[in-house]
Amino acid sequence: MSGVYGVWSSGFDMPFEIYKAAEQVTYGKFSLLTHIDRAPFVGIALLRVAIETRLREAFHVHAYEDSRNHSIQPISISELLEAIGLHCPSAVFAVDRHDIAKIYRWTNFYLHAGRRDFSWTPGFALQYVRTFISGRPKPDKSWSINNGILVPRTEWEAVQQHFVTRARPGQTFPVAPAEAAACAIV
Repeated sequence: MSGVYGVWSSGFDMPFEIYKAAEQVTYGKFSLLTHIDRAPFVGIALLRVAIETRLREAFHVHAYEDSRNHSIQPISISELLEAIGLHCPSAVFAVDRHDIAKIYRWTNFYLHAGRRDFSWTPGFALQYVRTFISGRPKPDKSWSINNGILVPRTEWEAVQQHFVTRARPGQTFPVAPAEAAACAIV
């Protein structure tokens, strides 16, 4: 029993439930190719993808390229968050970056173990990160989806250099121009 409000609910989603939720996301809830059962927790997986994509695109950090075997080595989000913490003291996130990290780690419990919380938690987390994902107005009243993260150019470039210096022999980090960033460079 996980508390008064979770008395009759399971604390985990089984693989079959997650599969059925994926069908709903793919085909739509009212398709003949899926069940009509609700799958409220699958949104956790999509929230994680949104957070990860937002951070990767904002700082243009994806992977190292390995010329020895023509492969890529993905850079973990924890490494990216560490680099942001080291090199971006003036960056302004629409939602506190520590909260972003906590929510991202929380999504891991669902993705790696099917562990779920109260049914209201995914919706709360989704609304909480809204301005981080979709942007917000700047002081001059202009709006852009990139305004969820405001970063000084020198700090953005320092994050890029962080990964250049950590490349192993045979690996390269493809440095992007600041104009490629999906964040507001100030």
